[in-house]
Amino acid sequence: MRPIRPMHFMRLTRPIRTGLLVAMACLALLPVALRAQYPKIAKRPPGGLAGEVLNSKGVPVAGALILWQVADGDKPHVLHSDAHGHFRVGPLHSGLYSVRASKGGVSSEWYRNLLVKPGGDTTVTLRLKIAVTMKGTPTNWGSSARPGY
Repeated sequence: MRPIRPMHFMRLTRPIRTGLLVAMACLALLPVALRAQYPKIAKRPPGGLAGEVLNSKGVPVAGALILWQVADGDKPHVLHSDAHGHFRVGPLHSGLYSVRASKGGVSSEWYRNLLVKPGGDTTVTLRLKIAVTMKGTPTNWGSSARPGY
């Protein structure tokens, strides 16, 4: 048997080496080509949740407590509205979120399933409402109240 000479080995592997180098160069340039082809997708910043807090008369509420969370979450995060009643939460991943505001014992309803998309803010106006509580039992609220209705 004849020993393999270094020249024969180099001739056999040069096309393989060249092919591997070309393949690696193409893979390295692929992200650049995709960014050029889809610039809006590649450069989109994350989204956010923004809005304002108003009292029952439509006046902005400064320093209101804002609770926000992922729509199916149970751990709200906290921030406060600014001097003009505005707030912004972000950057946020795309998805559904819930938010509410309160100040001085008055609160808004939960605004649920607010869709946050990449590249912009989802806006909401939180209106503080005084909760109405009724005293007594259902039997003395009025003569028209009947069990089962």
